[in-house]
Amino acid sequence: MSPKRHPSLALFLAVLVTIWSGSGALASDGRGERYYFKVGQRALTSALIDFAEQARSSLSIQGVGKCRSMSNALTGHFGLGEGLTRLLNGTGCDFRLLGNGAILVFARVQPVAVPTPRATKAIPTPAGPVQPVVVQELLVTSGHRPAVLDRAPYSVSRLSGDDISQSGAVDLGGLAALVGGATFTDLGPGRDKIFLRGLADSVVAGRTQSTVGLYLDGSRISYNAPDPDLRLTDVDRIEVLRGPQGALYGAGSIGGVFEIVTHRPELDAYSAEIGVEGAATVGGAPSGAIDAVLNLPLVNDRLGLRLVAYDEVQGGYLNNPVLGLKNVNRVDRRGFRVAARWQANPDWSVTANVVRQSLSVADGQYANPIVGERSRDTLIQEPQGDEFTAFGLSITGRRPWGDIAETTSVVRQTQTSRFDATLALPFFEGPVDAGPSPFDQSDTSEIIVNEVSLTSPQAGRIRWLGGLFQSLTDNESTSALMDLAQAGGPEAILYSERRHDRISELAAYGQLSLQIAPKLVLSGGGRLFGSWLKTDSTVTQPQIGAQSKLSGNLTSGGFAPQVVLRYRPTEDMTLYVQASEGYRSGGFNTAGLVDQVFSAGITGAQPWRRYGGDELWNFEAGAKFRLLQGVVRVRAAGFYMLWRNIQSDQLLVNGLPYTANVGDGRDVGWEGDIDIQPDDHWRLRLNLAVAKPEVTNPNPSFIATPKFGLSGSWNYWASLLASYDRSLNRSTRIRLVASCGYVGGANLTLDAVTAAEDSTNVATAQLRAEIVHRNWTAAVFLRGLITGGSDTFGFGNPFSFRVIDQTTPARPTTIGVNLNVSLP
Repeated sequence: MSPKRHPSLALFLAVLVTIWSGSGALASDGRGERYYFKVGQRALTSALIDFAEQARSSLSIQGVGKCRSMSNALTGHFGLGEGLTRLLNGTGCDFRLLGNGAILVFARVQPVAVPTPRATKAIPTPAGPVQPVVVQELLVTSGHRPAVLDRAPYSVSRLSGDDISQSGAVDLGGLAALVGGATFTDLGPGRDKIFLRGLADSVVAGRTQSTVGLYLDGSRISYNAPDPDLRLTDVDRIEVLRGPQGALYGAGSIGGVFEIVTHRPELDAYSAEIGVEGAATVGGAPSGAIDAVLNLPLVNDRLGLRLVAYDEVQGGYLNNPVLGLKNVNRVDRRGFRVAARWQANPDWSVTANVVRQSLSVADGQYANPIVGERSRDTLIQEPQGDEFTAFGLSITGRRPWGDIAETTSVVRQTQTSRFDATLALPFFEGPVDAGPSPFDQSDTSEIIVNEVSLTSPQAGRIRWLGGLFQSLTDNESTSALMDLAQAGGPEAILYSERRHDRISELAAYGQLSLQIAPKLVLSGGGRLFGSWLKTDSTVTQPQIGAQSKLSGNLTSGGFAPQVVLRYRPTEDMTLYVQASEGYRSGGFNTAGLVDQVFSAGITGAQPWRRYGGDELWNFEAGAKFRLLQGVVRVRAAGFYMLWRNIQSDQLLVNGLPYTANVGDGRDVGWEGDIDIQPDDHWRLRLNLAVAKPEVTNPNPSFIATPKFGLSGSWNYWASLLASYDRSLNRSTRIRLVASCGYVGGANLTLDAVTAAEDSTNVATAQLRAEIVHRNWTAAVFLRGLITGGSDTFGFGNPFSFRVIDQTTPARPTTIGVNLNVSLP
């Protein structure tokens, strides 16, 4: 890999040289980083919010009303400590720097106890009651430019590490009840697809690029693979952008973006944390997990290392009486993460990380109701596996004219699966008396991504950002249908395919924001992109001596624009309207028997040999406002989407997948959340979403069901979370959390042959009680369905889907305990 072939790598090396040559003494203000501030003399609360946004920090304000109402002006490059000292001088307020870049500002006349397990050395340990700090102004970094959550002119959710802990979630699927409008298929760990706003292409796992982009610490980690189900150990926050993000994130984000942000190494404090969990499931096997985190400052304020490891077992709860097996769908998940951070000087930082996870599922996540509510009668087990490895290297720097960020990531993911295809043998010309016939599949994806972005300072009337993006994806897949040996006879291959896809992407993007009036900001930008696909496939049927090959090339490109208008009539209200576009490129259908007919173009019946790309336009209006001095926070958005030439993964009559362009559609809906925090003890969060996604102009070449709604879409979505937190004495507190969620039913598929409707309305609930004493936490939890039966959204086996009723039962009622200990 030479610098000439990869220009962003050459820039990456140049940035390294710049950092090394400029390395100097570090500032000692708590984080060693400088920012450019431009904050006018104004109301203290507003000035602090501007300061936090420009410093890319979350903010907590306590008792500021007792301080002087006006701030000092601040202009120039400062560290957090120096900048806050100047801004607050003479106001009667003081500050403390919390872990992970958060700021606490409080009145000196009202000392505040600030315990935190991740506190930096700048925070003295309080002697008073243990009480968590409520962070009112949360920062989101998705969208390439940091913004305060309640000021961001787009629909975004931010879940903190505490939110994740309270929910009991261990992976993204567990957060579905906290992310408004998010749904996950239930095909099994490592095989699920994520949808936002009801923009679902299909429950079938095929070749289409995901509708929701997945990112880990700023790097894309998937192309068309399902969610790898990374365990959420030592995660700082998760941010979710809704709606098409093609302008800044490119292809595969027409529904939105999920970004996981992990805790970065701390450079001035040793710490360790270990957690253990055990759970019992009604009618199932026990579960357990262990997590460990170690933070090591190798060179004080310069170099740090953070190590994370975990091992988890999810006990099975499905049975196979034919094979005499119980609790067959056991899941084993283990992995580690290593992150190193080098603070070269106050302006430049380098972070490297390695992530590795192995996921093994002993059997499929489905049942046949005719056999039993949680049983099935397949003749062979259907294991799945997922091996995920990622390496990332990023450089961030701050100059007087703005910030620079360079990110390089390499991801390798291998997925394996086996299905019992015995009932589909007649379609593959197999012998009448054939025994159990497994269909084995293996997909290996390797993704290399380079991205360079430049961002202007947060202050000023004109703000800009721009970047270059390039990626290379190699996907190697093999599949084979076997006739297992009977009575000592030889095994036979009835069908096989070997396919290789190579996708290259190159893009340039930018955005310009102009403050056209004191309270009005207009932003516009877009992404100029190109992609190149090369596909080679060989299909073989050895029993009849037949073979077919395909070698195809496809080039696509275009421009994805975005326009946003933000109006802030008061400090407590933000209004916005926006228009944006998302897109996905086309590809080739190859799976099928040698004599499978693929139409050459749009005039023939589907499946087509080459399916086209799709694009989605989003028109959105939103409001964010605070009531009762921030006690109540409301965020709401209405949207109207036009989806052209929709790609949808479907099934051939023999059970093999193909991709169809099913027509044009639209999605009209509304989403909102209300966050109520009357004091430091109570919190209530309500999420609601209503949508009506539908196909308005069906493709005449695709034979659809009479009820032609989008596959996987829902019409109603709701969740509620309530928590209570109180100190019992100077060293102990309790926390009680109750949550519930509801998702309506949806169509599983679109075509007339495989049409099925998952009409079950699923409602879930969880109760959790925690006691925190100094540096340890003990919790007991209860999870389970509360209404609507046990069938969730998904199916199990594509080869028996037509002839046998299949359900995907959710995990039954589960009770468990968790113990977490941290040092120091």
